[in-house]
Amino acid sequence: MKRIFFILLSFLLISCKEKSVDELFNKFVNCKTDEEYIIFQTSDIVPYENLNKIYKKIIENQSTETISFLYEKAKSTKETKYFIPDLVCPMTEGDIAICMLIDMFNMTDKYFDEVMYENIERKTNSARDFWDYIHSSDNNREEIIQEIKDYYSLMTRNAYFAPEPWNEDEIINHSFELISNTKTETFLFQKTEEGLLLTSCTYGKKGESKTCPIEYWHIDKDGFLCISPYDTILSKKIIRIGKLWIDEENEILHAQRNSKEVKYKYKKN
Repeated sequence: MKRIFFILLSFLLISCKEKSVDELFNKFVNCKTDEEYIIFQTSDIVPYENLNKIYKKIIENQSTETISFLYEKAKSTKETKYFIPDLVCPMTEGDIAICMLIDMFNMTDKYFDEVMYENIERKTNSARDFWDYIHSSDNNREEIIQEIKDYYSLMTRNAYFAPEPWNEDEIINHSFELISNTKTETFLFQKTEEGLLLTSCTYGKKGESKTCPIEYWHIDKDGFLCISPYDTILSKKIIRIGKLWIDEENEILHAQRNSKEVKYKYKKN
């Protein structure tokens, strides 16, 4: 009788053992069903309380182990049974991990639109643009994963919410040069005798950058430096640069550029 009791007790202890994130993720992506495909649902699609229980358990566990696991799993191109209506091909395990991270970090629409979509051409103006971009190359997938990591860094450091207001003296006759291994972005700010606020600009990828026409700049009511091809605050094509802090000794500007944290080489000319 004792033997049977201990066997039952052991079975209960094993069944109650907390599953690892690896086990939970595999259980979710390999959901047992007779359906050929399963509609994938995130908190943007259904109320939070209606999300899959395993999905919720994973995104509610913001441990270092879970986050690191999802970062690594986000690289996976292994197909699953899940799909979303805007996407023709099945979602990969990496796609699901990316969605879990976005939900876990409660990423803002502002960051998603301004940063995650920065290099994505809007063809359909739907989620398909986003997933087509990720599926088109491993480099694109790595880029999106890095943007998610950057957001988490901003969120945990609270830098995204605390830019300091600019003043004109910190901008006029100064140059900004983006510190990046892949992109080129430079500005040289001036104020003409007539009071026009102008900047010469260079944009593009490393080795493929091009000098653009003179653009306009101003400081908005929130203290952000705004740069636009048009002399109007109504322009939709605006770069907004918030000042986080200036390392004067090393001539480095730590900034928030359209919701993304960046660094510029910062010099007075």
